[in-house]
Amino acid sequence: MVWNLDGAPTQGYTNFLFMLIVAIGIKLSVPPLIMAKGLNYFGLFLIAFSSFFILRKATHSLLLRIILIITISLYPTTIQNINSGLETVFWTGLLLICLYLINVQFSKLRYCLFIVLITAATLTRPETLLFAFIWFIILIFRKQNLKNIIIGIFTSSLAILSYWTFNLLYFGSILPNSAFIKIVNPLSLPGIYYLTLSFQQNTPLSIVTILTICFVFIFQKRNKSQYLSYLPFFIIIPFYVLTDPLMGMYSRFYYPVLMGMVVFAFSGMLNVINSIRQINISQEENKKTIRILSFLKNIMIPIILFCPVVILLLSGITAFIEDLKQPYAQPLLDREIQIGNALGRSPFVDNIYFAYGDAGSIPYYSGVKFLDMVGINDNRIARSGKIEGAEWILLYVMDEEPDVIGFYTTTDGKIYNSGHGIIGTHYSELYSLMMENNNYIYIGGFECGWININFFARRNSQYFSDIAHLFGNMEGVRFFSIVP
Repeated sequence: MVWNLDGAPTQGYTNFLFMLIVAIGIKLSVPPLIMAKGLNYFGLFLIAFSSFFILRKATHSLLLRIILIITISLYPTTIQNINSGLETVFWTGLLLICLYLINVQFSKLRYCLFIVLITAATLTRPETLLFAFIWFIILIFRKQNLKNIIIGIFTSSLAILSYWTFNLLYFGSILPNSAFIKIVNPLSLPGIYYLTLSFQQNTPLSIVTILTICFVFIFQKRNKSQYLSYLPFFIIIPFYVLTDPLMGMYSRFYYPVLMGMVVFAFSGMLNVINSIRQINISQEENKKTIRILSFLKNIMIPIILFCPVVILLLSGITAFIEDLKQPYAQPLLDREIQIGNALGRSPFVDNIYFAYGDAGSIPYYSGVKFLDMVGINDNRIARSGKIEGAEWILLYVMDEEPDVIGFYTTTDGKIYNSGHGIIGTHYSELYSLMMENNNYIYIGGFECGWININFFARRNSQYFSDIAHLFGNMEGVRFFSIVP
């Protein structure tokens, strides 16, 4: 598990199991993007399956349960996260199936399956440990075969400790590089910004869900204990507020929270409706009053309570239709793939050194030796940069003497100093260092929607002319005015 071929082992990911399954797919000749999306579709199946059966406790209505599944499946954030190729939907599916398993009748087989899946979820995203901790405490307090629960905790802990030991021996650190970069100053609550943006992206669903949950707690006092298993979906919010999850696709960090809250709200609302329907109407009332009360109890109140769900369903279908008209696109990713493919076809690709602030598609599609200036895939930047700060990272990059350096500018030419990692707010300083003694020459840029990407070649590079010619003739190349 390396970043550059023949390079040092690099833990540049936080989704070990997801990465491993995609790698197995590559060995089986399945393209990684198809494999990644396939895992997310499997995750969506787990979300639908678990939601369908979790709601069985609240209602036997097949129609109502199908409505929830359709609402979740067509919701724009779900579609976006499936198409991203990231592990978000796959991980959420594992969490919800675990939620279902701890709420069904206890059996040895189901508990063993829960242990396997909670371990798999932890190896997919490490913050699952918070879910596991709370769910195991709930199982202990339910007094359901304490011996089996302790064996399960031991087994799951052993698997996770083995994984950490592997990380320490293979990578030299238990934590992935992203942990050093993301956890900069928890007391500043860096994740507030991302929580706000995520809420803005999902405002209708968030507002309706929160109001519904408040409503459920007011009217379902006697059922509060059964909702404790949903607690991790709420507690994970403060965890993310303490970390800086890096820019881009903000809603994906809170997607599991959103799905857990939706299932909770829908289940609670069904319980409220059932409670209303169980209210006895006094037979002392006249027939007309009884008919009115029965009508309100059995028809009007459920319709009123489910109005928000219907609105969300319609908005989800509308967004889905709009997505069909305008297919999901990532202009930056598409451009990076184009650059990677062009580099991969060049005869000098094995001899040049490429530095860029976003890691992934360019080195994958080209095979070029790559310096990830953010540090997710560079152990020295992630670990030493964390201690030494931005100035050390800038000097480190310049000392490495990459043949090509790339970074962003806004559409009006200003250098984009709001990027990933410690270096993300210091690209103007990097530009100044590059321009000293005229060491780097601008060789072209590309429009990528909301941002422009720009590249510079080292003047004294053996391959300067080849690189400049390659970029100068790429499809879509532009030459922007850069404002320091």
